[in-house]
Amino acid sequence: RSHRESHTTTLIAMSTKANKRGKRRRVKKAVVAPKVDWRWLDDGTKGRGGSIVHSGIEYKGEILSTGGYLMLRNPDADELPFVAQLVSLVQYPPDPMPRVKVTWMYRASDTQMSPAQQRDHDPRELFLSMASDENEIEAVDSGCRVLTPTEFAKLQDRTDATFYCTHLYNPIENTFEKLSGALSQRVGADAVGAHDPGTDPDFDLGDGALETPDEDSDFDEKAARTPKRKRRTKRQSAQANVRPTKKMKDVKRFQFKVPRVKTSAVTSLRFADGDALDDARGKLHVSAVPDGLPCREVEFYTICEFVRDQIVAGTGACMFVSGVPGTGKTATIRQVARALQAERDEGNLVPFDFVEINGMALTTPAQAYCELWDAVSGGAADGRKVTPVRALDLLRKRFTTPSPRRKCTVLLVDELDQLWTRKQDVMYNLFDWPNNAHSRLVVVAVANTMDLPERVLVHRVSSRIGLRRLTFQPYTREQLAEIVRTRLDGLDVFSADAIDLCSRKVAAVSGDARRALDLCRRAAELAQTRGGHVELGDIQQALKEMSSSPIVAAMESCSLHEQLLLVAILSQFRKSGVEETFFSDALETHGLFCRSRGIAPPSASTVAAICARLGACRILLTESGERDVFQRIRLNCNQDDVMFALRHDPTIKIMQHAPV
Repeated sequence: RSHRESHTTTLIAMSTKANKRGKRRRVKKAVVAPKVDWRWLDDGTKGRGGSIVHSGIEYKGEILSTGGYLMLRNPDADELPFVAQLVSLVQYPPDPMPRVKVTWMYRASDTQMSPAQQRDHDPRELFLSMASDENEIEAVDSGCRVLTPTEFAKLQDRTDATFYCTHLYNPIENTFEKLSGALSQRVGADAVGAHDPGTDPDFDLGDGALETPDEDSDFDEKAARTPKRKRRTKRQSAQANVRPTKKMKDVKRFQFKVPRVKTSAVTSLRFADGDALDDARGKLHVSAVPDGLPCREVEFYTICEFVRDQIVAGTGACMFVSGVPGTGKTATIRQVARALQAERDEGNLVPFDFVEINGMALTTPAQAYCELWDAVSGGAADGRKVTPVRALDLLRKRFTTPSPRRKCTVLLVDELDQLWTRKQDVMYNLFDWPNNAHSRLVVVAVANTMDLPERVLVHRVSSRIGLRRLTFQPYTREQLAEIVRTRLDGLDVFSADAIDLCSRKVAAVSGDARRALDLCRRAAELAQTRGGHVELGDIQQALKEMSSSPIVAAMESCSLHEQLLLVAILSQFRKSGVEETFFSDALETHGLFCRSRGIAPPSASTVAAICARLGACRILLTESGERDVFQRIRLNCNQDDVMFALRHDPTIKIMQHAPV
């Protein structure tokens, strides 16, 4: 079939129709197919079910062959077109129209990443998947190019039909895998042929991959959708049987309804061969681990000497580290652990174990016993978990019984305030065990409030923490600028004025290094969009975007008493060190703020109505009103957002400059 089939094709269908005499006669009915411009490039091979499989076609003046890449029309005109790899071209006689079998490629916006994670990826970045579909030839818009990151970075004449790909994406498990082996050959300027998972022996995706049938041999639509069960494992069959639930008129795009899964290690998807702005964005990500921590040398050596002395002496001790969020507390302690582990590996320090527990990651405070026991014991051989009660008994026996061969354990307890309970028994045990003579347990506790032991903890717990305390002060303007310059590591993509403006703005609000890094990374994205270095305008635009969130705008438009209630709640959080307060405490603090401003305090029922309205706006998270004054209240946003939205309030100005 090498001739041009641009003429109108008539399909014959036979039907019956009654005549005037009551007899039935056969009548021909014509169905006119749409007029298209296409031509097969080969005669094709016979497939199963009478289908014909082709390897190439000339469509709209373009040569489309298996292994190439296509852009398919999106029914939503405002959205970007779909991108897919052409696996095979099929024809089902007597229908002369070609059909394309494609393997979809995902953009970051198509995956289960959060909006913040999606902004870290270029719209031209694609993720190859094994999810396939079959569409009519009219759905194809045009061909396109999908290159490797190295080829894309070197390419000068980039068009809207030029993309790059580095990873394989599994939409079922929401996982990413580096392209390697035969998979990497499917991407790039030299990619030829359809590397089909059914015929390529090197095409190994693991247990989570989706299988597709062999398109190079016999083919029919039914076999493509439901391959034989014996060709798959039980898990693969369950995944491949997930069918599209939404049919589109022009193009049928697969949609998997699976539970949301947290995307991890998203920043590792950035490629290393990109331009300078791509490298800068990767280095400015908060999860990137720098070689050193600038502006925290004094705190580093203080913690390092304390922990090293306890390890060498074989004794136990406690240290309490405090400071506002984003001041490098946890990062500094982890850096200390890495330095001491390097000394241990070189043979300059006795063996020890490092264990980290984050209170925010625990379902209950008592779960800390299970995490600590699994770390020090190596876990059960059969993988079974112990209960918190059993783990407590085992830990108590371990840290109170002498054992000359026992290694020292360095325990980092992050977000200490999340381990608070009414009896405070979890905190008591964690701080009491290091005081035993044979425990060899070193506890470094981290919290956001400097006087948390005096405000929240009972005396029997605070007395066991001891007097070894270290406070991390908020970063100053000069320190934030130094942190950004150190992260960039010689990359000349930020102007000096841009870094100075970023550090000034962040230091004036909170001194949070993470916010400064996020601000610079967003400015780098804006600069990459327009082309060029990061200037003052990019920082100002990023500041505007970060401060124009709906919840910040809602707080700025709140009434006077609503803003005073938010200030009262924020004051209670900073006073107690726990991001939760009772309605009675917020009501009392709200009345004090009203009287200090010469305003008559409203009644308790009025304040309760104000609290309910803020809860309805999702600014606050509140319990049921049936609890009355014992109703628990939490913020549904970051404390920095509240301080920024209410930055003109005199109490907020005092909080910004007061130690926490």
